[in-house]
Amino acid sequence: MKIQINNIDRYVSKNGLKDVCKTVHYTMIVSKTVGKYEDVVTYHVSAIGTVELDAPNSNDYIEYKNLTEEKVKDWVKY
Repeated sequence: MKIQINNIDRYVSKNGLKDVCKTVHYTMIVSKTVGKYEDVVTYHVSAIGTVELDAPNSNDYIEYKNLTEEKVKDWVKY
């Protein structure tokens, strides 16, 4: 499974914090290879989705410019 982050919507400020992420837009891609020898075929399926994020508090807040791709993918997975 592969997760591709397409876009992140954000607030300029929220609850006294700046550049706060609110929605993650993503594509999830799953591939499966079946068959053997000359009859090997790979199938791909994808789905586009969004995840609405809860407003952070000052303890778990990460400013947009400090986000990593892995952190955003964690938000999508859970």
